[in-house]
Amino acid sequence: MDVDFILHVEASQPITGSILLRWTINGAGPYTFSAQMVDGVYERTFACESTGNWTIWFEWEGDEVYSPAQSNSVTVHINPGTPPSDSTMLIMIVMAVVVVAAIGLAYSYFRDKKR
Repeated sequence: MDVDFILHVEASQPITGSILLRWTINGAGPYTFSAQMVDGVYERTFACESTGNWTIWFEWEGDEVYSPAQSNSVTVHINPGTPPSDSTMLIMIVMAVVVVAAIGLAYSYFRDKKR
């Protein structure tokens, strides 16, 4: 709780266009943040202001080359209380989770492109 982390999404192709960051907190939502991916990269500092299970995923709205796609979702449990003493480890875990989501998004692009 009260620990910001960086969401870093990197597509396997240098795509530019709108993406939607979507998330639920303990099943409530989904909440949506519209963003712009530039040259296949999007990054945002994300603050967890409530405890519980956060499920996060991204949606690519598509363009003239790639069909719309959705990444795999990733669930992170946010605990109350004092942040871990080793915040670097927390950042590494969150980054690993986001990389997994980005790989799922990239897979969806190629799967849809081949159709």
